[in-house]
Amino acid sequence: KYDCVGCGYLLGPFLQRYDEEIKPSTCPSCQGRGPFELNMENTVYHNYQRITIQESPNSVAAGRLPRSKDVIVLGDLCDTCKPGDEIEVTGIYSNTYDGAMNSKQGFPVFSTVIHANQISKKDKIASDALTDEDVQ
Repeated sequence: KYDCVGCGYLLGPFLQRYDEEIKPSTCPSCQGRGPFELNMENTVYHNYQRITIQESPNSVAAGRLPRSKDVIVLGDLCDTCKPGDEIEVTGIYSNTYDGAMNSKQGFPVFSTVIHANQISKKDKIASDALTDEDVQ
């Protein structure tokens, strides 16, 4: 949320994206164009992390590069894995229009990302599996 310096009106909330900051353009109370100051007490912050996952190199055919995909991680899922961990991600696959790539390529380009709902480490999954001895 932002405070109008001219009249003290509290503006917001504004949903911020990871790649751009959204600021108010005019104050609805005094119709002023700013300046606006961030109101730290009334602003709600969330944990956010962007990770890149990649195919396991041992599962890729010889001579081919592993594919990769960006994953958006929010809340308590942040910092659940570190570089080099083998993980399984469950989430929502979505695309967004990327204007910067569109101007470079000359045709519509969509960037794709996964919004994570669950992250499980592969070694932890394997250790949770029951063996025949465990069943007996």
